[in-house]
Amino acid sequence: MKIRYQDLFKLVVLVLMHSLFPVLEATNRRVAWRDDLQSTTYLSLSENKDSFSVTNGYPNFTSVGALTDTNGTLGTGTLISSNWVITAAHVLKDSKIAADPVASDWTFTLGLDYQSEDASIYKVDSIFIHPAWEANLPSSPPSEEFYEGDALGVDIALVKLQNPVKGITPAILNLSDSETLGEIVYFSGFGDSGNGATGANNKENTTRYAACNILDRLVTDVQLTNQPAQYPFLRGGLLAIDFDSPQQNANLLGSSEEQVGLLGEGDSSPAVLSLEGTTASGDSGCAAFHKINGVWSIVGVNSYGTTDSIYGDVAVFTRTANFKEWINSLIPVPSALRAAQDLGSNWFFLEWLGYFYSSDSDWVYHMELGWIYLHGSDDSSIWCYSAELGWLWSNSTVYPYLYQSQTQTWLWYLKGSMPAQLYNFSQASWSI
Repeated sequence: MKIRYQDLFKLVVLVLMHSLFPVLEATNRRVAWRDDLQSTTYLSLSENKDSFSVTNGYPNFTSVGALTDTNGTLGTGTLISSNWVITAAHVLKDSKIAADPVASDWTFTLGLDYQSEDASIYKVDSIFIHPAWEANLPSSPPSEEFYEGDALGVDIALVKLQNPVKGITPAILNLSDSETLGEIVYFSGFGDSGNGATGANNKENTTRYAACNILDRLVTDVQLTNQPAQYPFLRGGLLAIDFDSPQQNANLLGSSEEQVGLLGEGDSSPAVLSLEGTTASGDSGCAAFHKINGVWSIVGVNSYGTTDSIYGDVAVFTRTANFKEWINSLIPVPSALRAAQDLGSNWFFLEWLGYFYSSDSDWVYHMELGWIYLHGSDDSSIWCYSAELGWLWSNSTVYPYLYQSQTQTWLWYLKGSMPAQLYNFSQASWSI
């Protein structure tokens, strides 16, 4: 977590605190909630329990896990493919003087309590920190002379696991479509817990909590202090939320408030949500889930906050859509299949597309549609080629409707039919 001060006196105090009490430095974030609500409500949300089930319209948090190393570092990551995890770069390397992370020192743990005997632990194969973070690493203590990687919106990393995760559906990653200001975002993480009145002060917590907030800031084009040679045209991206109070007196991203970092001008409603919360120490790298085209998608990873998670805290996320080229270059799986659940023996299940067989190729065997060549435009839509039907397009919200490019007409697939039966709307007829 980084608190940026404007006057010299506060900067001197910050430097002294870092020198005398280095163990107090908090670069991580976790969940804090309203002080007038029970914490069990936020726990049930993270567990997708009872009324907070996925079928009731909430994001699926089972893909959210804890990233830990042998030195006790804790961050949060989210499964975005069967063996890939997205997180914040500073979880793995938080300053210029920090050593490069060693993959064998790290593990990714899935489960409601990452220290429970029921939790599933996965060893890390390799770590990929974005070059823009490396080029703009924070100093220790933070410098006020120039903006560093967290404020610039380049705090992002990928972790590859040694073995694929089976039985858990990866989260959908947004790399293309625009987010909507004023709409809700959800987030979930491990570690210190607490509330907006006292801050996140329970350091013994190891359980995953979740909360929500309103997306108050969206900055898509941040000029970098140091441009990485590999990506000369890259720009940083930022998303931000503020922690409103039940008294509606902590609207730190309101139009009358002083600007925070590079978030720019804007406005924010002081109204508090029923599950309002913010990130707190240890949530670093947790995903912001935002509904795009009817699908809960990861739009950012948590980078820093402005307070100790009390009311008024501004939590800032690095925007994932700015890093499409880098992510697609590292994860060779067709993007439309990244969010598929690994069933083993090269069989996968995608909630909206169904069952298919894939073996490191863009050609997959779909249980009903047969052999199709996949080309993903993003994690929730596909172009596919069928020898019988040519090029088809569909996505998670319109399937089993398929747009046939050659005839410029819509087809409707009768799900479960074998052989597949298709209704052609232009011809008003069925075919097999």
